[in-house]
Amino acid sequence: MQAAISPARSAPDARALTLLELLVVIAILALLAWMLLPAITRREARSPIIECAYHLKRIGIALRQFAADHRDRFPMEISTNQGGSLEWGGQASRHFLAITNDLATPRVLLCPTDKERTSARDWLSFGNQNLSYFISLDADRHEPQMILASDRIVSLGALPARRGLMTLTTNRLVGFFPAIHRHRTIVLLADGSVIICTPAQVRDQLQKAENPRNRVAIP
Repeated sequence: MQAAISPARSAPDARALTLLELLVVIAILALLAWMLLPAITRREARSPIIECAYHLKRIGIALRQFAADHRDRFPMEISTNQGGSLEWGGQASRHFLAITNDLATPRVLLCPTDKERTSARDWLSFGNQNLSYFISLDADRHEPQMILASDRIVSLGALPARRGLMTLTTNRLVGFFPAIHRHRTIVLLADGSVIICTPAQVRDQLQKAENPRNRVAIP
């Protein structure tokens, strides 16, 4: 008697993902994206122009804190006898020394793309050679659109501005050399806000200010 021959077992069929399995895959991908996002955000935050804007923001906070403690006046408006820097005129670094208590470190005063300057080891050795920003001597806390500080590499026409005292006006061809931010500049306004703008926008900003004077100390 012959044994019955059972039919050959066919290979298992490929099956589609169930709804539950699909949800698990989506959840895993979302978790990975959530874990990677902070690293991407930190990398973007470290970009030089963003870091420079952060430096100017900290400078603005320190200057406004000084003003809050001195009857709404910035250090450039107050005599050195009262803790200000009025008498220092065009010596830019001296004006920033008046706010060292709120800045904590000299590194804040150096733009990461300014390769011609170096960071000071401490405040005792700090000078113009460690400074990337000019400061306005006429900025007024009550005129929020006035320029308070910005990149040091200012040009008038095709020529770089000299170190020391200079007056910015709307009828002068104010520009910025590309050595730091490639024809853009980061501007700190008297209200503490920071904007990234072109030379034309800087001139527009000068027109918005009610005070026609805008003397700046360039390091």
